[in-house]
Amino acid sequence: MRQSTKFGRIRTHVAPDFKAVVRISVNSLWSHGFVDLNEEPMVVTIPDSGDRYMVVQALGMWSNDFASAGIRTPATKSGDFRVAGPKWNGTPPPGIKAI
Repeated sequence: MRQSTKFGRIRTHVAPDFKAVVRISVNSLWSHGFVDLNEEPMVVTIPDSGDRYMVVQALGMWSNDFASAGIRTPATKSGDFRVAGPKWNGTPPPGIKAI
């Protein structure tokens, strides 16, 4: 089975009355993605954002936060990261960090 991935982006700042997400920051730009990790992991590349704040947050289907990577966490500030589902049991390629 092929992996299903859907990505989206909010291209402008959201209005203060935006209610689709609880407590969203109105001064940030947002992208989001839905990935199916049932068959195999995904590799997420996080670029070095310099001094600009950036975070990649990983949530389960019930909004449980299971990983955050970005400028706040030096070990995950930038690089290629493996996001794997609970059934995955393989060997990651060299240079790919676990998140």
